[in-house]
Amino acid sequence: MRKPLGARGLKAAVDPNHLDHLSNILTNSFQLADAAVSAYSKVDKTGFIGFIATYIEIGIDAGRSLFQTFGIQNAYGPSILLFTIIGKNNLLLSYTLAVVIYISLSSLLS
Repeated sequence: MRKPLGARGLKAAVDPNHLDHLSNILTNSFQLADAAVSAYSKVDKTGFIGFIATYIEIGIDAGRSLFQTFGIQNAYGPSILLFTIIGKNNLLLSYTLAVVIYISLSSLLS
């Protein structure tokens, strides 16, 4: 039967040099990740996509403010979910309206 690994066994199992090496690798990866992100930190709000992105951000921020008035902290997640549901609902209504118009026009033409 194996004995549980005690504090002395744990110290013997973990090599401090290995932990320093692992720490250096993680630090270098985080620095590389920060460098890669910093090149794209400025958001381009020009053109058609920038116009749409501005209104999406305004909608999400309004939802976050709404949720925060009800006492929900870290409300960006629920705000994005609500914005997505509203957007999908609007698309479904638009598709339904387009199909109804198509069906009525085709019945008039035939």
